[in-house]
Amino acid sequence: MTSAVAVLRSSSGARIYHIPLNLFSILSGYVHLVFANGVIALIDVGSGFGDGNDRIEAGGEVVLP
Repeated sequence: MTSAVAVLRSSSGARIYHIPLNLFSILSGYVHLVFANGVIALIDVGSGFGDGNDRIEAGGEVVLP
């Protein structure tokens, strides 16, 4: 699993941040933080397993220091 928060920009200017976390002991995934048209949305596909919630909070601190 990569430990860095990555950001993508859509052609319409939306920013999508990929925050990595462990979904289960053998499966990695991402939570997505989306900034678009004045709306901020957290798309949580995590499992709540292990340190997943801590990694979501740490990723949020990278995006919104």
